[in-house]
Amino acid sequence: FSTGIAAGIAFCGPGEAAIYLTDTPPGIVESSPAREMAAWAIGFTLIHWGIITTSIYGVIALPIAYYCYRKDAPFTISSAIYPLVRDRPTLAHLFDVFAVVITILGLANSVFEVGLNFLGGIQFQWDIAALTSNIGLGLFVLALTLVFTTSAITGINRGIRRFSLLGFGAFILVTLATLVFGPTRAILGLGIDATLGQPA
Repeated sequence: FSTGIAAGIAFCGPGEAAIYLTDTPPGIVESSPAREMAAWAIGFTLIHWGIITTSIYGVIALPIAYYCYRKDAPFTISSAIYPLVRDRPTLAHLFDVFAVVITILGLANSVFEVGLNFLGGIQFQWDIAALTSNIGLGLFVLALTLVFTTSAITGINRGIRRFSLLGFGAFILVTLATLVFGPTRAILGLGIDATLGQPA
């Protein structure tokens, strides 16, 4: 869930909106005012990275929550299919191992994209070109992958939960800082326009 949200918020979501500003979607007049174009770009992006995507991630999270808290199932990914693996511990273990491997592969890709953006932003802001070299990027991605792999191996309660809470807290802090010190009215206005005027 956290990996998917990170990919959407940190890379694919903003990247798609930026692409729409340069490559106008069908049905949008290219000569429209800049604010209107931005609202349409974000609106199109919300189709792919809004409630639909979040709901797909919830398909895994909700069954785990239900079976863990209502049926005393273990805090593992296999609890999403608890009725099928309840009496088959070997199958549950194989499912958990498979889920961890898939999570690591997806995580590595997301971390690479986020790392590329992060280091590119540092180079743009402070002109530190060394960080964006292959070695610098590789070390950054390796460090983040090791941290999140460790969190996956240590389990939902000890690892993933703590990193998720840490990431969520950082997200809230950045959001509040942006609203306090940034152009709050413009951000909220554009967000509302994009949501209400979201193309069908």
